[in-house]
Amino acid sequence: MPRDDYRAAISEEVLNLHATFAQNIKEARKARGWSQVETAERCLLSRGAYRAAEDGELGTAIGVYWLILDTFGLVESIAELAAPHKDEVGRRNRIVKARR
Repeated sequence: MPRDDYRAAISEEVLNLHATFAQNIKEARKARGWSQVETAERCLLSRGAYRAAEDGELGTAIGVYWLILDTFGLVESIAELAAPHKDEVGRRNRIVKARR
């Protein structure tokens, strides 16, 4: 799929959640009283890379988000992403396989 077309493949729900995530990053920065430049420096990122994350650009590498969350001290929720106990389909499939 051409790079410009991947946005069309993402559900509106996910796009909205991603926008909320980006807004949360912006709010966390502002709550600390940091500028984008200062935050980028603290994260060891270019200002452009930081700005892309805060703007919610979908092409931003996930490692950029990990750096930002780590710098803000907000990493505890990362373990919940795609956690097996939250994967209802996966849980049902494991149960079915275990019964065989």
